[in-house]
Formats: sequence, structure tokens, C-alpha cells
Amino acid sequence: MIKQKKIASIDIGNNHTNVGLLNKDQLEILSLADFLTHYNAEEFYFAVSEVGIPPEEIGEIQEIPLREQFRMGQFLDMPVAYGKSLGDDRLYPAYQVFKNYHGISMILDLGTFLTIDFISHEKGFLGGFIVPGLDEFLAVFKRGRLLPDLKKEELTGSELTPLPTNTVEAGLKGSQLYLQGLISRAVKLYPVTQVILTGGGLPYLQDNCQQLELPPIIPCPNLLHQSLHFSAQCVMTNLS
Repeated sequence: MIKQKKIASIDIGNNHTNVGLLNKDQLEILSLADFLTHYNAEEFYFAVSEVGIPPEEIGEIQEIPLREQFRMGQFLDMPVAYGKSLGDDRLYPAYQVFKNYHGISMILDLGTFLTIDFISHEKGFLGGFIVPGLDEFLAVFKRGRLLPDLKKEELTGSELTPLPTNTVEAGLKGSQLYLQGLISRAVKLYPVTQVILTGGGLPYLQDNCQQLELPPIIPCPNLLHQSLHFSAQCVMTNLS
């Protein structure tokens, strides 16, 4: 049995670690350093998503056993048609979507990588794709001796026309063509009811999705932290 305590979510990503605190349905996102400065970690249970290397300063924490609920092709009451290699950052958001959206949802999560996952309200996690994110895509240009060093911050819009007429523009618009092409193809794989956008690259997803014919688009800036809190509450209810 788990005693009642406050819950904090921790996202240990490939390039960052941050903490989410939920207070009266308001989610506050803090850097790990700020959390450790202003709060006592011993007063919390932690719902953890770990895809990167945990920072040493996290230390010993009381972790809610979320990952232990993923077994025999199922996470809690959600069927999962995917092996144990499914990352936390995909599993927990999928569960929140499974419990809260009808039909088939397509989650687009743009960060270091772009994940494209499909969740059915009836059949659970159907599967999905992982491809390089915008930073990784643009980093490839460094391998060309005569190509420019491009950054996604240089993107000024998602219109692909008029056609590029210089190399910088060709690379930048090429990244948009890459992103829009992936999304356009993926959404045709299933009768998608809604497209859920999240991740650090959310503004780029929104900008590019607006140029496409898609089902209703739902931006969820902090879906991972929200889903960690949601999953944690479900697990703690089962253990109480």
C-alpha cells in the first residue's frame, strides 16, 4: 500500500531533465535544479519517464512503480501491440490518450526524434514510428563540404512554394517537406479521429500541420507530464 503523498513527474529525456508539479489541475514545469532548490524530494512520490541517463543529482527518490504495470502485452487496462522496448515517453502519453479520446488518435511528438504513434480507444496502442527530429535532420547538412550549417530556428514558415532558389532555403524548406511528407503519409494509414501534437518541437508541428488536410488537431504542450500524473494516480488507486 502506498501512503498519501504529493506526486511529482520527472521527464529524463535525451537532452534535459525537468519536473512537473500538479496543483489544482495547473501543471508547473521546473528544471531539476529549481525543483531541488525549492522543494524537499522526500515529500514526494515520483512518476518517472526515463529515456535518457538520469542525472546524479536526482539521488534516491521514492518512485511509483509505473513501468512494472507494463507486462503481457498490456499497460494497466490498455492493450499494447508493441514489445518491451516501448519507451516511457511513448507509453504513458498513449495511456492518457487511450483513456480520454474516442476513435483512433495519432500522437506526433517532436523532440530529438519524431515519434508517430496510433492509439485506438477500443484496441489500445497499435504501434508507431520513430524518425529523426528536425535538429537531427538538419545536422546531416554538416556532412556536406559546401552545404550550410542549418538550425531549425531559421525556419520562417511552412509554405513550400515558391520553390527554393538558394541552398539555405533549399535545406530549410527541405526539412519542412520532410516533416509534412511524413505526417501526410502517416495519417492515411488509419481512419484517424484526431491528431495530438506535443513535444519541444510543438510550434514547428503546429506550423506545418496547418498546411495539411488533417483531422482535428489538438495541441498538448505537456502531454508527457500530464500522462505521468494520470498514470501515477491510476497505479496508486490500484495499490491502495
